[in-house]
Amino acid sequence: MNLWAEIINTALIGCERKPLALSMPTDQLGLLLAQLDQNDREGTLLGAAAVFSLYNRAGSLPLKDTQSLPDACESDTAGCCSKRAMIHLAMMLRGEYEILLPEWLSALSSAGQRAQAELLPAVLELGRKREELREAILPVLGARGRWLAAQNPIWEFALKRFDETLWETGSSKQRRMFLTDLRSRDVDRARELLSSTWAQESPKDRADFLTVFENGLNLEDQAFLEFALDDRRKEVRRAAAALLARLPESALRNRMIDRVRPLLIFKLNRLKRKIIEVILPEAIDKAMQRDGVEPKPYSQGVGERAWWLQQMLGMISPNVWLQVSGWDLSELIAVAKRGEWKSLLLDGWSQAACLCRDIEWADALLAETDKQEQALSLFQILPYPRQESFIIELLRNSPSLSFDKPARGYVVACSRPWSAKLSRALVNSLVYHAATDRFKNGWMWSEFIGNIGCCLDPALIPESISRLTEVTKQSAERSGVIEQFLNLIQFRYEMLKEIKQ
Repeated sequence: MNLWAEIINTALIGCERKPLALSMPTDQLGLLLAQLDQNDREGTLLGAAAVFSLYNRAGSLPLKDTQSLPDACESDTAGCCSKRAMIHLAMMLRGEYEILLPEWLSALSSAGQRAQAELLPAVLELGRKREELREAILPVLGARGRWLAAQNPIWEFALKRFDETLWETGSSKQRRMFLTDLRSRDVDRARELLSSTWAQESPKDRADFLTVFENGLNLEDQAFLEFALDDRRKEVRRAAAALLARLPESALRNRMIDRVRPLLIFKLNRLKRKIIEVILPEAIDKAMQRDGVEPKPYSQGVGERAWWLQQMLGMISPNVWLQVSGWDLSELIAVAKRGEWKSLLLDGWSQAACLCRDIEWADALLAETDKQEQALSLFQILPYPRQESFIIELLRNSPSLSFDKPARGYVVACSRPWSAKLSRALVNSLVYHAATDRFKNGWMWSEFIGNIGCCLDPALIPESISRLTEVTKQSAERSGVIEQFLNLIQFRYEMLKEIKQ
């Protein structure tokens, strides 16, 4: 029995029952073992195990990595951001003021700077977890960041190495990223590639991949989208119908016009007043359902026949009715408001304005709807200056930003950098609340006030801090919401100032 087996057996049986019997080697190991005190059984066992283990390890060679070393990183041309800017980034990566990360990345990119090397792994990991930040992260990585991403497959997003093998082997997310990138470069190839695997795709993927067609949508897509209208899954048919309805000359839009034109009659009544006579469709057939018309209403209070007509109206450019009636837009809306079918017409036209992204119609219909979700959809079509003037007018009529006031929803929908004029109007509203209700029910303010802090014009931050501090100068009067807001905008001001220096 060799020495190590003897040591193991003695340890298992116990020194009292089986003393360690050392057969001394004649080499250096034997000389070391001979120095152990044989009268101390436990000490001899432990000492022999330690000596023998160390002796074996001392003769082992380290493992060799047979892979060749990666190519050295190329030199960075962009300047590195300051240490203080990196401290700001480190704080946000830890979860403090995390809401400002997109702006920090954008500001650093605009300044032509890159993140410092020590935080590149954390920035790459952020991109792996948060897909919506990837485009903002790429410009601040620099050559070092791209080199680092090449060493770790989970950071492959930073390399933007899209090839067609990814379409065959990638996950759903990776394939959608690839298809989006390909669509921006070659719309025809993207369509051909999706068509080649269409039958094997899951229903969810088929619907998701179709949304990529919004970029560069053209009449060449029509044949494929018409094919998708025959899909067995409702979500796929709905996505295809929405895309076809956006094409001005699509066959689907023409079919809808042919169906609806006989149902809307624009004429004068006996009093010579303009009216719109509405004739509801008698039935829904398979062709209508194929084109995206759902048989059953989503909500109570809407009849089936009215629901069919409203959906079809929502797929036709509202400008068609200007041409058919010969009336102008304001006249058409005014006549619809007077009639029995006011909701049907205005809701259908609103859906069409959103689908076709018609700014003129969206602006005209925004003031006519009392449905918040529909109003927000119309609002988001408007150009930014018009969005801001709309909010300012609402705040002029009522400075409140409470849940029950319409301005609050529009402020959230207008989530982007604001002008000085809108920023001041929002600060005026915060001062109003600080002086009146003092932000009671802080739970309904916490997230909302963070959105305001991210959008304010940075040049107005010192003034905003001064005004809100003054109105809540007594610490007992200052709510946690205001403290949170003041800390956020102060951090944001210092963060942007550091990058711009």
